Amino acid sequence: MQFEDMVSISAGPSQLIAALCDEIGLEDQINRSLTWDPAYCKVSPGTHIKAMVINILCSGHPCLDGRQDRTGPVCACR
Repeated sequence: MQFEDMVSISAGPSQLIAALCDEIGLEDQINRSLTWDPAYCKVSPGTHIKAMVINILCSGHPCLDGRQDRTGPVCACR
């Protein structure tokens, strides 16, 4: 791969926020505080909350489905 072929992607503050969440142990603390079944849930509650924190701090709303219009059953931002 040549230097000219490289693509730079700006991740914004999401990587820093994710690292701070990892540093304070946000996911682990939430997962220990809640009763949940890992066999039933593919994604832990801590991971969902971490995603919401990142979305709120980066975009101003907690939508997890990626829709910018903030409508639909997944998002309660209206």
